[in-house]
Amino acid sequence: MKLLLAQTSWGAQGWDTCTYPIGPDGTAYGFQDSDVTLIPNAGGRACPTGLANVGSTFLNGVTPAALTDAATGVSLIENVNYRPEEPEAPNVKPYRQHEYVGGFDYQIARNWAFEARYDRRRLDHVIEDASLADPNAFEIYTVVNPGQGVDATLNGYANYLTSIGDAYGPGTAAFNPTGAFWTGSGPGGTCAGCPANPVAIRNYDGFELRVTRTASKGWAGMFSYTWSSLWGNYTGLTTTDQIDGGTTGRNSPDTTRSFDEPIYYFNYKGQSNDGPLPTDRPNTFKGNIYYNLPWKGMTSTIGLFQVAYEGSPVSSFADIGLGCCGEPIESTYIWGRGQWVDATTTATGTTLGNTYARRTPWYTQTDLNLQHAIKVNKNNEHQVLTFNGTFTNLLNQHAVTAYWAGMNSIFYPSALFEYGIFGGAAFYQQVEEGYNPQAAITGSAMPLNSHYGWPNLWQLSRNIRVGAKFTF
Repeated sequence: MKLLLAQTSWGAQGWDTCTYPIGPDGTAYGFQDSDVTLIPNAGGRACPTGLANVGSTFLNGVTPAALTDAATGVSLIENVNYRPEEPEAPNVKPYRQHEYVGGFDYQIARNWAFEARYDRRRLDHVIEDASLADPNAFEIYTVVNPGQGVDATLNGYANYLTSIGDAYGPGTAAFNPTGAFWTGSGPGGTCAGCPANPVAIRNYDGFELRVTRTASKGWAGMFSYTWSSLWGNYTGLTTTDQIDGGTTGRNSPDTTRSFDEPIYYFNYKGQSNDGPLPTDRPNTFKGNIYYNLPWKGMTSTIGLFQVAYEGSPVSSFADIGLGCCGEPIESTYIWGRGQWVDATTTATGTTLGNTYARRTPWYTQTDLNLQHAIKVNKNNEHQVLTFNGTFTNLLNQHAVTAYWAGMNSIFYPSALFEYGIFGGAAFYQQVEEGYNPQAAITGSAMPLNSHYGWPNLWQLSRNIRVGAKFTF
């Protein structure tokens, strides 16, 4: 699998931060550089992939006094592993989707043709890393088919993670070693009300009608209309969800935030929040026309291109359980994909308003291409000097292509049920069974993001590219 997960989850990449608090060691000069003599371990690392209580490797295996708290005798070395190795769950199936395509072509006249095509695509299996949050160690991951196998239910996945124990791999904490994950949750120590974990859904249906004219008497062109639906909960190997990293999602195949937490896939009613995906544009029109004009051994060509796309969904989201880090981290479409909720803020807090389906404005763009070809050698028709100019967004339109949809402030870290993610199964049951979002916002004193609802991406402005080429 030549994707990022194979690097980050199987140990080809590491990301460790080692912190060494410095204190007096009884000498007249306090800490000395020579106090730290690091010896690489078998893996060639002095700062090992390890838990927070696993020290680095020092000369003779003894931690320098300068790095030890004199009052307790405890070494204050901290190793933080941001990308531990992640084991693979049993019976993981390869990524797979199935597709049906049907079409009809008809020649209307000598230079005219009509085409109709229908395309239907469905996912069978997706490979992603998924996690549950241990109350003491935060998110613990394995590689799974989301919503399938050991990841089919929250209880089943928690039991599987617990069964791995300390054999999890270098740098990874054991999941639920003290039973804290189940403390205070449903009957029998289980999350009795939690729905099944979501499977990956990306359903595409597209129906296209196209009319084309082949080159004749200097003219050629095409016009098409497409109706389509892109619906589900999984945007693909490159995620286009704002909830994954912010403005434009992120390119991180198979290691996105898509299934890092099952809470992402339920709205405040405890129902699936499946809906139109961020690049869904149900109605699209495209057309182009070319005209060639030969004269005096030269040829001038003009090409005009026009597109019109219906707007893409705008979906309100907010972090649940943890707000930190200057970016969305546990963000959830708690009103559903494609749903927008109005919100205002006053001295007394954030107040929710109406909820409704919302999209960006229609996206229209006109492009122009001009070309002039000159045969520079009457004895060799292959020697041609061509000048061309391409005008992208000729009319310099400025449609808004995205609005900032994150409700909770990032500058002032906050979330619904702040720090609740460290509450184990009880937290998952609380947010997956249903809750009152206004009460949760008020109870968390969550300030409204000052950019909420503002445009943050626009159509690219006019660009002009000119060129010359000589063919011989």
